[in-house]
Amino acid sequence: MTTSSGTLLAFLISRSTVADRLWIVFSAMIILASLWFTGSEPGEEVVIFRNAQRIEALPLDQPAKRSLPGRLGPVEIEIRDGAARLREFESARMIGTRTGWISATGEIAACVPCGIMIRISGGAPSTPTYDAVAR
Repeated sequence: MTTSSGTLLAFLISRSTVADRLWIVFSAMIILASLWFTGSEPGEEVVIFRNAQRIEALPLDQPAKRSLPGRLGPVEIEIRDGAARLREFESARMIGTRTGWISATGEIAACVPCGIMIRISGGAPSTPTYDAVAR
């Protein structure tokens, strides 16, 4: 059976009832409202950890760059426009760099091989954006 997406949509609309359509609209509104209200507050500072030890906290409202020695080489932390990011240069997968800019309270960016982690703190507590923590 080969149908285009327009024909498939027309088919689904013709087979659904008014109650089905109302249920879909209601569900979509609930999903959008939950996404809207679970947003986190902007953070006030970035806390820097090396080998699980807090070493420094910097305000997010002042541009700054710090270069820290990591286990694999230097890791740069950049703060700009109320957000922070990691830039590692020797890590194989570059996961800390790929995290990108973080700005909401509770957000984390880490380069585990280098032993460097940054976390946004301050502001109202938020729902964590990670789904698991391993020790």
